[in-house]
Amino acid sequence: MLAESSTTYDGDGYLAEDPEQPPRCVALRTTGLDGSPGAGQACEVVRDQCVRVPDGAACEAWRRHARQAESRWRFAHPDNAERRRDEYQRLARIVADTGCGG
Repeated sequence: MLAESSTTYDGDGYLAEDPEQPPRCVALRTTGLDGSPGAGQACEVVRDQCVRVPDGAACEAWRRHARQAESRWRFAHPDNAERRRDEYQRLARIVADTGCGG
């Protein structure tokens, strides 16, 4: 399975499975004509930038992604634990099925 290394508008990185990430609305600070804060709401639509992870680095990227998912599951709020577990198990299968388990 291909992996995409994606970067958010503010420089955070993550592994994505799809090179086309949906746009997000990032809140902007607004001021009134007199300079007072909070005069309205506005946002800037941004898109994360993604590039394909090179073949030689893909296994490590998937293993890291699975470890992060496992951590999110193990420390999840009970309301989210089942969903987080399912996501971890899905990623663990990807790692195992692609021969990246080592």
